[in-house]
Amino acid sequence: MKVELKPGKVTALTTADDTACPYYIFIPETISKTPKILVSVHGITRNAAEHCMRFSKSFDLEDTILVAPLFTKERFKHFQKLRADADGLRPSKALNLILADIKERLGVATNKFTLSGYSGGGQLAHRYAMLYPERISKLILMAPGWYTFPDTTIPYPEGVKADGEFTDLRLYPKGLLSFPIEVIVGEKDNRRDRTLNSAATIDRRQGRNRLQRSQNWVKAIVDFALAKDLVPNIRMTIVPGAGHDFKANFDRKNYRKSLQNAIID
Repeated sequence: MKVELKPGKVTALTTADDTACPYYIFIPETISKTPKILVSVHGITRNAAEHCMRFSKSFDLEDTILVAPLFTKERFKHFQKLRADADGLRPSKALNLILADIKERLGVATNKFTLSGYSGGGQLAHRYAMLYPERISKLILMAPGWYTFPDTTIPYPEGVKADGEFTDLRLYPKGLLSFPIEVIVGEKDNRRDRTLNSAATIDRRQGRNRLQRSQNWVKAIVDFALAKDLVPNIRMTIVPGAGHDFKANFDRKNYRKSLQNAIID
C-alpha cells in the first residue's frame, strides 16, 4: 500500500526496494523544486521518530526536507562504525538507498545534503562524510562518543587505515576540509557513563570523555588542514549546563539555539 506523504506531518516510510530500509520524513507545507535536504541520525536509543518530530517543531525548516533514518538494533547493532548487516549492507549504503528512495518519490535532488548526528549518530555522520565528502554540504556533530581521526597509520575505525572487516572502506579525510563542520557538546558531557567506549587506546589517543574527545578531534582536523596549507572550516560550541541526554538538551533553549545556528549559518 502506497503511503500518502502529507506536508507538515512526520511520516514513517520504508525504501521501495528489497532492502527495506526504514526512515522518517518531514516535508514543509511548501517546497521549491530544489529544496534543501537535512538528514538527522539518531544515537543508540534509535529515536529516529523523535529526531524528526523535535527538529520539525524546533527549527524553521523553510524549503527543507527533513530525513531521519532508522538503524534498528536487530539489523545494525553497530551502525556507528558502519558495520554491515547480515547481508553485507553497510549503514552508509542504507542511507544512500533512503536518499535515492526520496528522490524517486518526490522528484527532488538528494545528492547533496546537510548531515547531522547525535552521539552514535555523530559517529556515523563523520565517518559517512569521509566516505562520501562530495555529498555533504555541511556536517553537524552533536557529542559523538569517539571519533575516526585523519591518521593513515591507525586502523579504522580509530584511524582511516583500511583493515579487517573494513578493508572495502575507502575514507577520504581530506574531504572533511571541503565543507563546514559544526561540533556541539554540552559543558557537562564529561562523564564516563556505561555507553561510552572506554577502550584503553581511545582513552589514550582521544581523551576520557566526550568533551575531551571532541576538543581533540577538532584540533586534529585543524592541524590536518594547516599541514596541507588549507584554512580549516570547523567550529566547536560548548553549551553551558548541557550534558549528554538528547531530550534534556533539546529542552534547553541554549542548546536548541546552538543547533539552530549550526543549521542556518
